Amino acid sequence: MQSVVVLDEPDAAGRALAQRHHLAFAEARFFAGHLRDEHGEAVYFVARRTAGRLALAAAKQVVAGSTVLARIADRFEGATLRLAIAKFMAMEIETKLMRALVAKALSGGEDSVLWLRAPQSVPAEVFGAAVPGVQIRFVAVHGARARPIVKSLLVEFARYLRGLASPARNRPGARPAVLVTREDDLGLDRSYRSQPHWVDPAQPLGFNVYVRGRGRPLTAAVAAQLAAAGIHCLTHGDAAAALRRHRALPALRQLASEANACLLAALCTHDAVLLRILLHARLLLLRGRELGAQARNLGVRAFVSGEPYLVESDAMQLAAPALKVATITFQYSNLAFLSPLMLTTSDRMALFSQTYRPIWDADGIHPLHWEYLGYSMDGAAQHVRERAAQLRARLQGSGARFVLCYFD
Repeated sequence: MQSVVVLDEPDAAGRALAQRHHLAFAEARFFAGHLRDEHGEAVYFVARRTAGRLALAAAKQVVAGSTVLARIADRFEGATLRLAIAKFMAMEIETKLMRALVAKALSGGEDSVLWLRAPQSVPAEVFGAAVPGVQIRFVAVHGARARPIVKSLLVEFARYLRGLASPARNRPGARPAVLVTREDDLGLDRSYRSQPHWVDPAQPLGFNVYVRGRGRPLTAAVAAQLAAAGIHCLTHGDAAAALRRHRALPALRQLASEANACLLAALCTHDAVLLRILLHARLLLLRGRELGAQARNLGVRAFVSGEPYLVESDAMQLAAPALKVATITFQYSNLAFLSPLMLTTSDRMALFSQTYRPIWDADGIHPLHWEYLGYSMDGAAQHVRERAAQLRARLQGSGARFVLCYFD
């Protein structure tokens, strides 16, 4: 019986495979946070940085090799679709690279062979020479080809049903509006991390703010405070009503047409990876259509998001130019290196300083304009001092003599 070292505990299928081929599994004992590459860098950072570079290159190649994707990229100014596909690939690339780097660190410098499940969202050749000294081989996972297509259609149908069942609570107002994606808790208490952090409750807004996305339910008091300040949460019913009202707009019809083209191409391809990429492109186009309908319905002049890791951030870029909606993003993380998940093609991006600009500029993917405004949430400090002093007093009253604070 041959012994095989495994990095993850085998599931039932893995144990059955081992029994059939007379393999004995020995689980590797390690703490990933302690492992380093040959240069002394933590394997986690190496995996993330390398994955970003590989994802951008792979997305560019996939778009160029697909007639449908290449046409859509040209129609919507190129970089946004390529970026969205790179984001779709990045996490799977990182996960597999992480395992390869762990295998290399545990092998003590000797060449090793690593077996992994075949990638679902990225071409296998991307991993060819990604980690020198580790030969990566893939185990094909055979499943019904129609499964991801059926799943995609069911998800959209369920979304349609939710739109029918959910009431439309927001109607166009007389004032212009800003549309934002929900990324955090909502509230106006600026001593807590919440959104929209750029609204000063002491200063009346000259526009409405509409928040799209789900999160922790609001208390009645917070919902009333937000509404009084002109901040409103959108429902599935709002999206459905906007689509019914504006589906005939040429820009939205074009998005729907290209989404259908992606579905047709997915039905025709025999490449399982390309199939999933086409379905993700379809999702992006449908979300862009939905966001565009809401923007037109509510009189939206600007779309604001934080670091653009949500699919809505890229989807809005497809609809915004034709609808004359300005798109704005802002930095709030201290990134050490480039990551596709944080890249954007928005009209404007606010950075801490010029030092960070190279991290948001890669292979023709970048905002049209830059602003340098410092840390976007530094205004919270003055609001937090009183609560911090009270907490410090309680700690000292309990016997604490030194308080250590850790900022993530």
